[in-house]
Amino acid sequence: MTFDLRSGERLRLSELFVDFEEKQTEIFKLFVSEIRSARQNQLDESGADPSEDPCLQHEIVLERPWEQHSFDFVFVEDGLKVETDLASPRCELGAVIAYERLRKFAPAESALQSAIRGE
Repeated sequence: MTFDLRSGERLRLSELFVDFEEKQTEIFKLFVSEIRSARQNQLDESGADPSEDPCLQHEIVLERPWEQHSFDFVFVEDGLKVETDLASPRCELGAVIAYERLRKFAPAESALQSAIRGE
């Protein structure tokens, strides 16, 4: 769980984004794309074959019907860190999405907007 340290209230993923229900697919595609890219970088560094990686081929796919509880998130200095919350521990991967890429989704006076401003 992530909490707003100013108010002490728990932050929910849906509260970070304007029109979340309407834009959920676009937001989750961004999350999955960044997580897949991070996984690809790990495989490139290790020399592993991405075509045989179960995470990329079966578990971290854009077509999956993602739900709000499929992602954990935390604010870090460079952006919003999102992680998959999957059944397979080897595929519970994450990526940091730069705040600038999330700006268009952030409602005014939200925790996400505060993070974008560096507050």
